[in-house]
Parts: sequence; structure tokens; C-alpha cells
Amino acid sequence: MKIQNISFNMGDRGMEMQKKSVFGGNLNTGADFLAQKKQRAKEQAMKIVTDAWAGEQKIDADMEQRRLRIQELKEEIGACNKEIKWYEDERMRLQDAYGVAEDSEEQKDLELLAKEMDSRIPGKQVSLTKEEREEIARIKKEGLTEYQSRSLELKSQAQHYEIQKYKLGKEIEIENAIISATRIERLKSNPMGQAQEQADAVMKDAGEEIISLAFEAGVEHVDEKFKEQVEEAKERAEEEELQEEKLESIKEQKEEGLEKVSEEILETTAELTDMDTRQAHVQKELQEVVDKLKLLAEDIKGAKVDVVL
Repeated sequence: MKIQNISFNMGDRGMEMQKKSVFGGNLNTGADFLAQKKQRAKEQAMKIVTDAWAGEQKIDADMEQRRLRIQELKEEIGACNKEIKWYEDERMRLQDAYGVAEDSEEQKDLELLAKEMDSRIPGKQVSLTKEEREEIARIKKEGLTEYQSRSLELKSQAQHYEIQKYKLGKEIEIENAIISATRIERLKSNPMGQAQEQADAVMKDAGEEIISLAFEAGVEHVDEKFKEQVEEAKERAEEEELQEEKLESIKEQKEEGLEKVSEEILETTAELTDMDTRQAHVQKELQEVVDKLKLLAEDIKGAKVDVVL
């Protein structure tokens, strides 16, 4: 069944819908209800899709904010690297100022002390051997030179930015992990696809219900029409029955009339036949009388002759 522009109207409960049926006596009211039913289904389906879309937009906005934050963090890391480089340059200038050779015992002890400091920085992944720890203990016990103390002080200032750089790096890792997890979850759940399927299901269910209701309304309307036609047929049948009775009466009257006429004709015919019979009998008797008279006449003639003789 193809339904076009079908609407429903539940505003004033003008129709009896207790069993999800439409009163067939008023199809226009039913059509209004069907149209409203379809409109509500469209609105519900649209809300499902728009809510999903709003959720996706919110996620997109959140991911964009995280990308911007990552960019800011990278810029901050870049600033930390500049500060770290400045302190390293200062340490090199300090080495030149003190005239400490690169392969000197003082410089090597300084580098071992700097390694110890790096081992305490998270993310540096620097570790010391047992021998190195023993050597560091010896150096500290013997005491540091002025150059070594000043260089390590610059190293300590640089370590502040090293730690900050590590924290910024970890924050970037977290942001990237959230973005990656969100992308994976989107691929797995497909929110917009699910929303579209739900919307399609709503429209399909509504369409089937609309068709069912429209069919029920049509059936009831047809039932009403059928009842009217049955009543009309009954009336026609009754009229035809009356006509048949009249015709039968007329026929019976005709048959009775014909029978009566036939009886009268038969009676008349019998009377005529009887009259003919009686007439023939009279005629016969008259003939016999005549015949007798003739004989008598002959006898009379004969008697006259005999007298004459």
C-alpha cells in the first residue's frame, strides 16, 4: 500500500484509538492523525541524528583544543630547549674562561658529576655503575674546584628546564593518546552510522505503524461501505421478494382464471355435447315416428285397395 501525505491528529482525541485503530467514518481525521504521526517520527529521527551530530561536533571541538594544546606544549618545550642551550653555552664559556682542557682530569670529574645530576632527572634514562658511584663519592670527598662548582650551578639551573621539558613531553603524550583513543573509538562505534540506523529504524517502524493504521482505517471504511451495500442489497432483495410475491399472486390469479375459464368451457362443451346427444336422440325418435307413420300410411293405402277389390 502506498501512502502519500498521510497525517495523524491526536489533539482532541476526536477519534477512538484505544486499539490503535482509526474510526473509518472519518478518514479525513484519520489522515490528519497519520500525518502528525509521520511528522513526529521525522522529528524523532532528526533529533537522533542531530544529537549524534552535536556529540560529534563536541568531540571534534575537544580534539581540536587538544591539538592546539599540543602545539602550545611543543612551543613551551622549544622555549625550554633554548634555555637549556643557553646554560650549556654558559658552561662552555666558563670552561674556556678557566682554561680547562677537554681531556683533563678536572673536566672528566666534572662530566661524571654532571651525569649523576642527569640520573636524577625523570625521562633522562641515565644510570650509574657501581664504579661510577664510588668515583663520585671520592671526588666529593676530595672537594670540588671553583670551576666545577660554578659549572654544576649552571647545570642545576638548566635542570629546572629539563624537568619542565619532561613534564611538557608527558602532557603531549597524554593528549596524543586521548586523540588516538577517540579516533579508534569512533571507528569502532561509528556514532553517526549508529544514529542513522536508529533514525532509519524509527522511520521504518513509524511507516509500518502508519501503514497498519491506514489499512485499519481503510478496512473500517470499507466495512462501513460494505455494510451499507449489504443493507441496500437486503432492501433490494426485500423489494424483489415483494415483487416476486406480487407476480406470483398475479400468476396464481391468472392460473386460477384460466382454470375457471377452462372449467366453464368444459362445462359448456359438455352441455353442448349433451344437447347434441339429446338432439340426436330426439331426431332419432322423430325419425322413428316418421318411419312408423310411413308404414301406417302404406297400410292405409293397402286397406283402401282391399276395400275397393
